[in-house]
Amino acid sequence: MPDHLLFSLNSVRYGVDANAVREIFWLPELSLIEEAPAYIAGVINLRGQILPVMSLDERFQHQQKPVQLSSRIIVLQADDIKMGMIVSDVHDVVSIASADIEPLPRFNRHADTTRHFIAGEAKINDSIWMLLDLANLIDAPELTHKSHEDLLCTDLFSQLPAADRAIFKKRAKQLAQTDNSNTATHQEAFAVIQLSKELYAIAMSEVREFCHLRQYTPIPCCPNHIVGNMNLRGDILTLVDLRPALTLNLDDDLAEVMIVESDDLRVGVPVTKVLDVIYITRGDHLALPAYMDKVNQDYCTSAIPYHGHIASILDIKTLLAKGGLDVNEDV
Repeated sequence: MPDHLLFSLNSVRYGVDANAVREIFWLPELSLIEEAPAYIAGVINLRGQILPVMSLDERFQHQQKPVQLSSRIIVLQADDIKMGMIVSDVHDVVSIASADIEPLPRFNRHADTTRHFIAGEAKINDSIWMLLDLANLIDAPELTHKSHEDLLCTDLFSQLPAADRAIFKKRAKQLAQTDNSNTATHQEAFAVIQLSKELYAIAMSEVREFCHLRQYTPIPCCPNHIVGNMNLRGDILTLVDLRPALTLNLDDDLAEVMIVESDDLRVGVPVTKVLDVIYITRGDHLALPAYMDKVNQDYCTSAIPYHGHIASILDIKTLLAKGGLDVNEDV
């Protein structure tokens, strides 16, 4: 059965042949390019190679939605063409049998010569996912002719706050670094999260994905750090609240979930907000601030700068093992 990568764009669910996916990364700032099709949002320097980036909104002739710091790029390759695609969220890789893929209904009774971008639709976990026809998506002409004004390049980042633009610009600079550049050596990737009022950084080697905190089922007779169980694409994920172990305020809202793996343990960690993924060299590490309490000092190894603030590097493996956050207690 062929594998498909499932992703979403503005709450619309899509799937694409996983064999065509080369890599996925957070959206950087794009450079505008003249005389490109309207659906090309811009280009990036990806480790020394120019990569065009497609806007699916423009490809389907929808109104272009604002980009977010959480937006990502999926890099796809069909034959000798490589192209990026802006998406909102990346969800999972699943196997879909050909028999489970239904053709998309065609609503035009007359002769249809349009090359369509949707190859079919599949029902997965009670949701309908539209599967992209990658060859048509990359090669087919635009759906209709546009006026000169519509063909002018649009800067997706021009209306964003200066702080957000700085993050997009930094991501672009990091992606441009080649493997043999001095600045690219010994860099580590960290997810920067907000938990209560504090900022923490967790090594991306421990993080599997992020998702929104959806409906979960509380578990009776459990300690207060066990939030409950959440169904994540058919798997039951235990949600573990880190705030009690870190002596943080419990009154703030938790809106997102960071899925972490430590040894054979896979849990969801609710957080206030996932801010960014950044790359830091060893030389950029800082000593922990003197004002940190002993509890945080026990589980934080050092700190890194983040846009004028300090994010403490959290040793998530030690915290889950020795922080009294047992998820296997008898109840």
